[in-house]
Amino acid sequence: MEKIIVLITCFAIFSSPAFAQALELKSREEFRRDSHQICHQKWSTRGELDRRMYNHCMEQQMNGYQELVHLHGYSDQGWYAYTAYPYCSERWTKRGVSDARMIAHCLNQEREGIKDVMYYREKYGEDAVNPIVARALRSFNSWNMAAYKVKQYFE
Repeated sequence: MEKIIVLITCFAIFSSPAFAQALELKSREEFRRDSHQICHQKWSTRGELDRRMYNHCMEQQMNGYQELVHLHGYSDQGWYAYTAYPYCSERWTKRGVSDARMIAHCLNQEREGIKDVMYYREKYGEDAVNPIVARALRSFNSWNMAAYKVKQYFE
């Protein structure tokens, strides 16, 4: 009975229009505007913009955007759609300004985390690993942290 309630609750949350919108990426132009804000703020001192560092920052941000678009190809997979993308997007978006480079970096860490969890499931057995992963996901909402907690438990 408890499992049915959990499944119904998960279905209601993850099939809602708000959740579906959460997986939509901002456009390239929106990320460019966000990147401009991030880089301008980071590389301005007393009203003077360090143009060389600003340009480098913008290049890195747009490379991050390209990586983010590539990683968004995982959006049909549960680990990405329900945990990794919402976690990383929320973590690296402040006041509506998203840091594409850091979101992409975070998603790469989450992807490695899910690979590690799968490895630990094979090595130590699902019955031993799954409860640790479930607790970690509830606490941190991160596959990377879940993998860390499993590793910590068995070492």
